[in-house]
Amino acid sequence: TKYEDEPKKERIKDLRDRVKKILEEVKSLFESDSSQYYEDMKTLYPTVKKLFEITAFLSDRMDKIKRERRMIDFSDMEHMALSLLVKKDGSDYVKTPLADEISEFFTEVLVDECQDTNETQEMIFSAVSKNKENMFFVGDVKQSIYRFRQAMPELFLEKSDTYAKYDGVTYPAKIVLDRNFRSRSQITEAVNFFFSQIMSREMGEVDYGDEEALVCGAVFPDADDRGCEVVFIDSQDDNSDRQEAEAAFVASEIKRLVDSGYKVNDGGAMRPVTYRDIAVLMRSPAARSAPYTKAMKSLGIPSWADISYGFCENAEISAVMSLLRAVDNPLLDIPLTAALMSDIFMFSEDEIASVRLFSKGKPLYVCLIQMEKEGKADEKIIGFLKKFRIFRTLSTVMPADRLIRRIYDMTLFVQSVQARPDSQDRRENLFLLTEYAAKYEKMGYRGLSGFVKFMDDLARQEGDLAPAVTFSESADVVKVMSIHRSKGLEFPVVFIADTAKQFNKEDLKKNVLLHSSLGFACVARDMKTMSQYKTTAYNAVRQKIESASLSEEMRVLYVAMTRAKEKMYITSCSKKPEERIHSLASSLDDSRKLPAYLIQNASCYMDWIMMCCARHPDAVSIRAKAGLYEQSVLDENSRMTIRIEKSVDIVEGTDTEQRQFCEPDKETVDMLKERFDYEYPYQKAVVLPSKLGVSDITKRELEDEFKFSREPSFLSSKDMSGAQRGQALHTFLQFADYDKAAQSCKDEIERMTALKYITEKQAKAISVKKLENFFNSKLFERIKNADNVYRELAFIHNVDAKELGYDADGETVTVQGVADCVFEEKGELVVVDYKTDYVKDMSELEKRYAAQIKMYQKLISKTLNKRVKECIIYSLSLSQEMTIE
Repeated sequence: TKYEDEPKKERIKDLRDRVKKILEEVKSLFESDSSQYYEDMKTLYPTVKKLFEITAFLSDRMDKIKRERRMIDFSDMEHMALSLLVKKDGSDYVKTPLADEISEFFTEVLVDECQDTNETQEMIFSAVSKNKENMFFVGDVKQSIYRFRQAMPELFLEKSDTYAKYDGVTYPAKIVLDRNFRSRSQITEAVNFFFSQIMSREMGEVDYGDEEALVCGAVFPDADDRGCEVVFIDSQDDNSDRQEAEAAFVASEIKRLVDSGYKVNDGGAMRPVTYRDIAVLMRSPAARSAPYTKAMKSLGIPSWADISYGFCENAEISAVMSLLRAVDNPLLDIPLTAALMSDIFMFSEDEIASVRLFSKGKPLYVCLIQMEKEGKADEKIIGFLKKFRIFRTLSTVMPADRLIRRIYDMTLFVQSVQARPDSQDRRENLFLLTEYAAKYEKMGYRGLSGFVKFMDDLARQEGDLAPAVTFSESADVVKVMSIHRSKGLEFPVVFIADTAKQFNKEDLKKNVLLHSSLGFACVARDMKTMSQYKTTAYNAVRQKIESASLSEEMRVLYVAMTRAKEKMYITSCSKKPEERIHSLASSLDDSRKLPAYLIQNASCYMDWIMMCCARHPDAVSIRAKAGLYEQSVLDENSRMTIRIEKSVDIVEGTDTEQRQFCEPDKETVDMLKERFDYEYPYQKAVVLPSKLGVSDITKRELEDEFKFSREPSFLSSKDMSGAQRGQALHTFLQFADYDKAAQSCKDEIERMTALKYITEKQAKAISVKKLENFFNSKLFERIKNADNVYRELAFIHNVDAKELGYDADGETVTVQGVADCVFEEKGELVVVDYKTDYVKDMSELEKRYAAQIKMYQKLISKTLNKRVKECIIYSLSLSQEMTIE
């Protein structure tokens, strides 16, 4: 093979690359010394402290709102129960008298699925027991797959590690339940083969040894073709759709099993397999199940996919929602057009076009009404308008769910969908829409507008609702479901599919990480360079979370494999799988347990499966294709089929279906080319804003430099934000009587408050001292003695786009603005801009606003047709002025 020329070189290179990768990951923990670590902590502390305060504040607010609405969630229920049963005593927790009283009611406390409990639940169970002496735990750490629900498998591991084996005398004690009464020995042996290699204390959080290995306790009739079959599908090139190729294989194999009369055990007797005996398990079927159901449908295989989204995407729901949007606002053309062309009213494209052409430029609804008034509407339009007006009237008095039911009754839409494919699903979805609307109303919200807004907000946030489920547990369908959903279930035949899907590590990329024992960690920002970097604490927490996440992924795979009773397929699809196998397994030896670092570096289930399969005695052909030697083969008693398959294509429709093609019309093609090749000559002008404020222009220039210079308003302990206080000062200077203010700023504030120029809240926020400084300044003296004074002078002019930094020759942009104060001295103008920014010195204001002031100078000169001789920035915060040259 291609690998035989330099096997040692390949192996050494592979080992070197892996060691480099490991060192890169470890290096992140030692990139800073203790002083840098403490410096990071010191820098981050104020921000993190404020974040925790905000979180606690929002939590208290949420609790208050829930109490007002008399609502609690499951977490509230747990913590409320805990608060009744335990209380804090120093650094420890002790039982309350109520807990002592309750514990007398229970002879034994049995905790099932203990590996999925959390610390809160553990404390509750302990509190209602007799000092933990009558507690009985049942669990399997290898099946702990709910860490996202705060499950803590380490609680059960601690018991497993510290309890002695049961001898009838020593307590607490443990009994190992190693018998598996679900699966044939071929399945349990395959599970043991894989997990004895990949699961360890370091990866998986439990050593998979003799105590953890499965022992077949079930009795099955003899039969051939049982056990595990691993199929690596070669997608052959980068362009092929790997999901479709794998789905095609799975569907064809299911078809073969059923058509061939493959037998499965049923109460000790063998019978032909049915579709309901088969499950396709995937890690994340929500977004990846469609190719599988499509492939099965093309072969006539009934299937059901476990998805919790897709409700709003159904054609029947989309039609009703378009009608509801149109009822809520008939002037919206798109929802109205969608409703008219839906199966509810069945208007054609030509009919809609004729309505639009009747009165161009007006909303479609207005066109329909005008056609009716002028007697040019046909019966279809008249019938629609009659029903539509009724819907509009009912929407003002009916809750959303009742309105939807009335729409169904008047349009017979439910009856019409029953004539279409998947009629039962469509019918149930329509009724489910009324249930969702009713639940919306029960939450305290009212009316059609609110429900439409709720659904639109859901769509904008890329959310969805669960569609109706119309099949029963006994339905003869292949179930495509998530591995989590399959826990507790069993199937004669199981396909573990899509194992090449990459592990989801998006949570590890977040700027903030939280670990149950290590606590909180976040990235830091260098405020000089504005660059973001990972702290040592962040890297430590990240590695801990990554390790725990991969351990849970391993346990998810264990749950998937132990669902099979008689036949298990493990499938994946990738380009040139033999090369991947070679890369993963070339450095392996014959040690039973695979190194934890190799397991941790895996990117998907397929990597783990490949490393294990490469060492199985039955993988001779795989090793030959991958150029691997036989010295790493394990002494293994289990038997399985391991093979590489070329991707297959399943063509929709029958084999006899012929598609007819004709030559394209040359004139039409030329016309389309001409139109699509057309370039708009004023394309640069398209991106130009039609109008800009002066502040918008300067904001673009300062955006990067001052992005993080302002303190967010929510961090301020004052009632009003800095911007609001600044606005209050500006309002005062706009409307105040300067003569009266010069005599007494306090009296003028009271006068303006009484006249409602400013609110009482604004009046309290205005600094009298700053105003007094202004009215005692030389600048005010000049304003007082000026020939003319213009306050809040508005201006608007066209400015050459190039002057504003846009690449558009011959184009102009309308610029508008308002100058705080302009006064005239000896026929020349002076522009004054009041600033309320909190700054250290005037140079900061100059840097921020010089460009804005110069734009004022140019445009105000045009507005008043006089020369602007001077531009001044006056800082109310510093009580200083500066002339901008």
